[in-house]
Amino acid sequence: MARLRLSARSGADTTAPGLYGDGDNLYLQIGPEGGKSWSCRFMLRGRQRQTGLGPVDLVSLAEARDLARDYRRLLLQGIDPIEHRRGQRQAASTAVSRVVTFRHTAPSVTSPLTKSAGAREAPQAMDVEPRGLRLSGDR
Repeated sequence: MARLRLSARSGADTTAPGLYGDGDNLYLQIGPEGGKSWSCRFMLRGRQRQTGLGPVDLVSLAEARDLARDYRRLLLQGIDPIEHRRGQRQAASTAVSRVVTFRHTAPSVTSPLTKSAGAREAPQAMDVEPRGLRLSGDR
């Protein structure tokens, strides 16, 4: 028996609130205000789970199918796709927080300049600091 699947056109034409299945755990979810998004529903350890894949205007039907396929692969390995994605986001935010900024490196760069600079050059070296902040002392 042939399986009914959504098409990009049928998804765009549908406006009634509800869940519309594409097959293989992928659903088009239309909210009461008409907002459309993709979601993936699955069972894990006897518990039904649902996760959003993104809004229709940013995630195409093909991309949503690929994401749902990736989630099914994780499920086959016994991995909860929601927890897996949460771990990826946490790792990404940790990586961003480890980025070294100018504020953190400026003292190590400008301190040797102010210590080795002569009396005339020291004020100029201190003026390099961002937002008018001084490394040491006020003028």
